[in-house]
Amino acid sequence: MKWSILIFLFPFCANAQFEKLKSFEVKENIVSASVDRPGDLYVVLHSNIIEKYSVDGLLIASSTNPTLPTLFDPRDGARLFTYRKASQSYQFLGPLLEEVSSTKTNQAFAIAPYLACTFGDQSLAILDSADWSVKRVNLRTSIVNIEASIQSLITDKTKITFIREYQNFIFLLDQNKGILVLNSMGKLIKTIEAKGLKYFNFIGEELYYLQEGQLKFIDLFTSETRSMSLPEPCEFALLTDERLYLIHQNQVNMFRVKP
Repeated sequence: MKWSILIFLFPFCANAQFEKLKSFEVKENIVSASVDRPGDLYVVLHSNIIEKYSVDGLLIASSTNPTLPTLFDPRDGARLFTYRKASQSYQFLGPLLEEVSSTKTNQAFAIAPYLACTFGDQSLAILDSADWSVKRVNLRTSIVNIEASIQSLITDKTKITFIREYQNFIFLLDQNKGILVLNSMGKLIKTIEAKGLKYFNFIGEELYYLQEGQLKFIDLFTSETRSMSLPEPCEFALLTDERLYLIHQNQVNMFRVKP
């Protein structure tokens, strides 16, 4: 498979070492965790709280929400995105987790929005469970630019848990299969076989995910794979060029990345 994308990030060093910096506990067990492009950490708690921590492990901001977000993506840290399936609405948050805007998904875009993520700065990618299609919507013009059926790819809708755009590609997490990679037109390019995943993320040229106690990497240009052992067991492992965050229940362990 050939990937025609351009990434302006340095690849992560395969021989990096980790130095433990800090451990801290949050109020309760963590439902999900993510990092923004500058490397700050975000955790979503069972009580509908989202917290943001700096690369030094300092609490920067906290917000209490009416419900848990179905999807939370901090993006670049300046314009954060959340999607809530129950209300079929999406929100943009500021860097201190303050709500900037909240919009109900227009049924003219999708009859039964199941998941949604940003696609660039002015578009949404929506998975519509009415016909199991992926739609790309231009938010400025309110026009559906792309619509592609993926119904033949879906065996159990309850196992489709995450959607993410990265470098003009769409990635869908199917816990029965792995990660479905779609191009910008919504056509399947590849399936990364990795059953039972909770999440995935990206660093530089690579997609990575946690499986069997290791981080597994796949190069977006060459499809080459590699694995990396972790300093300790965890439920979430998030990697940046400066930090490794390992999370277990309500505890966060921070490590410095040493090339």
